[in-house]
Amino acid sequence: MFQSYVAGFVPTAADAAAYAAYKDADVSKLPNVARWLTHIASFTPTEQAAWGGAAGAAASLSPTVPTDCGPVLGRTTRD
Repeated sequence: MFQSYVAGFVPTAADAAAYAAYKDADVSKLPNVARWLTHIASFTPTEQAAWGGAAGAAASLSPTVPTDCGPVLGRTTRD
């Protein structure tokens, strides 16, 4: 996948949902994820709110997230 954001080339509610889920994860061995988290954190709450609601994004995020990414981020199940 060669896209800057979870669902394409602009930030969406899916990015807000993924950020909320992984912002406290240990990504020290995942430099691209760490860069993305830092980038998403650089947006103001007002800018993030313009991406849409995170509640609906979690459902739309599920089909695009590989089922094996949980162990990489220290999770054993899909939360």
